[in-house]
Amino acid sequence: MDARFQDAVNETSYNVAARNEVVEHYKDTYGAANWRKHIVDAIMKTNPGAKRASVQREFQYDKRLGRERYTSERVSKTTAEKYQKVGESIGRIPKKDTIEITVKGTQSGGVGRPPRDRTIKATLSGDKARAWVNNPNFQDIWDAWSNGAVDFGNGDGDDDESPSLLVSSVSAA
Repeated sequence: MDARFQDAVNETSYNVAARNEVVEHYKDTYGAANWRKHIVDAIMKTNPGAKRASVQREFQYDKRLGRERYTSERVSKTTAEKYQKVGESIGRIPKKDTIEITVKGTQSGGVGRPPRDRTIKATLSGDKARAWVNNPNFQDIWDAWSNGAVDFGNGDGDDDESPSLLVSSVSAA
């Protein structure tokens, strides 16, 4: 990740890592009827040696304890690592639905004109915000700022800052 993006990404998003965070993410994403199936599938993908029946048992109601097993406060090191892997597979999640990004830099003035300081503000929402925090890049910022009218790509798949804008900082809120 471009170092200029790191602070902006950290300010506007978080990683899902703890068991309760992962479970809440799956409940919110898939609803009451399907979250268990999806979380079991995710655990199976990140832990190929696990047995499906064993993983499913973790989400069953324990009559002896009077609660579902995954709600226990005690989490073993192995279980914590398992949920850490699942959290990494989820990716970063924006703290809000909308991210305001500010890019500051110096823009070339063109032939015979001095360079000038420039500030560009762009707003990313919903799926675009989630995609950006997981893969921050300048092209998404330019698309949001210009409504898709600007393309600084050079065809090699490595879209970067504008050739006429030397970026000094990227911040987000």
